[in-house]
Amino acid sequence: MGQVVAVDSATDLAIVKLQAPAEKLRLTSVPLGDSSQLKVGQAVVAIGNPFGLERSASSGIVSSLGRSRPGVAERLITNMIQTDAAINPGNSGGPLLNLRGEVVGINEQIESSTRGNIGIGFAIPSNTLRRNLDTMLAGKEPQHAWIGIAGVPLTPTLAEQIKVAAKQGVVLATVAPNGPAARAGLKGAGRNDPSTGDIVTELDGRPMRTIEDIAAYVDEKNPNDRVQVSYLRAGQAQTAEVTLGVWRGSDITGR
Repeated sequence: MGQVVAVDSATDLAIVKLQAPAEKLRLTSVPLGDSSQLKVGQAVVAIGNPFGLERSASSGIVSSLGRSRPGVAERLITNMIQTDAAINPGNSGGPLLNLRGEVVGINEQIESSTRGNIGIGFAIPSNTLRRNLDTMLAGKEPQHAWIGIAGVPLTPTLAEQIKVAAKQGVVLATVAPNGPAARAGLKGAGRNDPSTGDIVTELDGRPMRTIEDIAAYVDEKNPNDRVQVSYLRAGQAQTAEVTLGVWRGSDITGR
């Protein structure tokens, strides 16, 4: 039997305590690896119960790193591992292992129009779990930083449409009312008028090109950290200091 110790809804992870009678089942622990050491092309093995077939293993390579995908709570999970090891419904929660037998990821998603494997699977990196492991082992849900925005990349076509000279940035479509960004004065676009939205170009001097860039940067921070936001409003460069808040599962604007 299993008992849920803690859940991290922001990253789709949980800690489950197994109660297995020693005389019936001997459990062997698997070491937690360092997902930051993964390289594209590196061999990996996925283990799980695809379609209810217990103790199934599939092999493949790391296809890409640093992917961002929405989780169950529609919040972007950053730095995900893409693999072509066969992952199917039932693999979720199983380990993605390197050839040293270390857990480098937790299998979580597939990209498929048929609910079957087409060689595109995603795993949550082991370091995402490692960062919050002590908190979860203590039975607590980790807190994640939240800036309270949603937006779209500034493409050349959009830049021409809204008449800005900037080459890169994120046009803010939505700013959560009374959220961290709103309290710092940032504004989203009006209904059907993207030209009225602020364009975030940098966080702490680091260029931002997509909402995934912003998500990955905010994930490195903690609630109450301060972030310097550089943005354009009506073509004029401005800055604002945003004090990050705490993400809640009910927050519709997931960044």
